[in-house]
Amino acid sequence: MNEAFYFLHKEEQFILKLVREGKGAADIATIIGLNSIQHASNEIKRIISIIKFFLKHLLAIRKLYTKRLPMTRRETVVLRLFIAERMSYEKIAQVMGYSSRWAAGDKIKKARRKLDGSSKYKDIRKMIDEYLKKRKFRYQMDGRKIMRKQSWRIALKKYLLEKLGKIWYVWGGQNPEKGIADCSGVVLEVLKEFDQLPDDTKDITAQGISRLYNITKHPEPGDLAFYGKNWSKVTHVMIYIGKVTITNQNGKQTVYSNCVAGMSGGKKFMTKKWARMVGAGLWLKFTPRYRKDFLGYRKVL
Repeated sequence: MNEAFYFLHKEEQFILKLVREGKGAADIATIIGLNSIQHASNEIKRIISIIKFFLKHLLAIRKLYTKRLPMTRRETVVLRLFIAERMSYEKIAQVMGYSSRWAAGDKIKKARRKLDGSSKYKDIRKMIDEYLKKRKFRYQMDGRKIMRKQSWRIALKKYLLEKLGKIWYVWGGQNPEKGIADCSGVVLEVLKEFDQLPDDTKDITAQGISRLYNITKHPEPGDLAFYGKNWSKVTHVMIYIGKVTITNQNGKQTVYSNCVAGMSGGKKFMTKKWARMVGAGLWLKFTPRYRKDFLGYRKVL
C-alpha cells in the first residue's frame, strides 16, 4: 500500500490522507477548493481506482522497475496499461486522471521515446512493437467484421428483389427454392440462408419470430416489419429492405425509401395454384404501412 501511495501525485496523496483521517467528500471539497461535492467524490473514486490497479499489477510493475527504466512510475504504469491491459487512450486518461485522450497519448509517446533513446531496452521495445502490430491487425479484423455485417444485408436485399413474383403463397409453406412459402416461412428460410437465425429455432409463426428480436425505430435492410392487433397478437411479418429505385417503361426512375418485401394476398389453406391465379406471393410494398395494423420493426442482430 505504501508503494501505491508514493506512486500518486502530491495532490492525490493529500486527498488520500484526508480520506484516511475520515474526511468526507464535502470536507475535502472545502479544504482543497473544489467546485462541488460531486467533483470531490469523483476524485476520491479515481484515486482509489488507481491504487486498486497498482495493487493488482504490483508484481508486474516491480518487474519493470527492476530493469531500471528511464521513466517515472506513472509513465511506467501508463505504458503497461497500454501494452498489457490493451486499454484505449480514453480509458487510460480516465484511470490516470489526464485531461484528455490526447494527454494520455502524449504520455505514452514520451515514455516510448525514453526507451528508444537507449540500447538497453530492446526486449521491451520489441514487446511494444509486437503489441502495436496485434492492435493494428485487430482493428483490421474488426473492420472486416463490420463489412461482413453490412454485406449480408446487401446480399439479402438483392436476393429478395430477384425472387419477387417467383414465390407463391402456400399456407404452411417453407420452401422458397421450390417457389412456395407463407409469410413466416419465407422469413425463416431467408434468415437461415444468410445465417441470421438462432441455431435452435424451429418452424414458428410470425408471433414466434417477433420474440426472437428487439424492437427498433431505425431499421436496416434485413430487419423485420410486423403486423397485428398488438405485440401479443402478431399475425403477419415482412422483411424491411429500405431504399429501392423503380424504373418505369419510359425510363423514368422513382426512389422509394421505406420498402418492405414479403408474402402478401395469401389466405388460410391456400394452394400454389390458387395463389398464382389471384397473384398471392412474394411482392414489394413501397411502405410498411400498406396495412393499417402495422406494429413496428424488430432488429435482426
